[in-house]
Amino acid sequence: MAADVERSEQAQIIKRTVISLAKAVGPDRSLDAEIASILGWTSRQEQFEERRTGETKIRHLWFKPDGQLDKVPRFTWNLDVALDLVQSMNGSSAGGFGWEATSGSSKMRDFKPVLASTPILALCIQALLLKLRQLP
Repeated sequence: MAADVERSEQAQIIKRTVISLAKAVGPDRSLDAEIASILGWTSRQEQFEERRTGETKIRHLWFKPDGQLDKVPRFTWNLDVALDLVQSMNGSSAGGFGWEATSGSSKMRDFKPVLASTPILALCIQALLLKLRQLP
């Protein structure tokens, strides 16, 4: 029962992120963070003192699923990163993407084509749809 609830919650998070990606007009670091969280990355906040001003600020530290500290990949910014994301979900590079003046698209496996404002965002959506399908 608990596993069903967890799967349902994870599915809802993925669906909300897919909707946000579909509405996005370009790259977005908050969407990159949402994708990372879906992939098992974790974050924590840390206070630090800015050297120039002495002001106390907060930064987010991100950790890969293996616990290694790293920067969140630019999933929504970089075509190579988006392609790697899809390939990690797809298990192969079978599929394609395209673009026109004001939109982009992606097609993988037996999914219908995905449309978004950029091909990179379409690839991110496609990857999350693949992740959704893989939920136990």
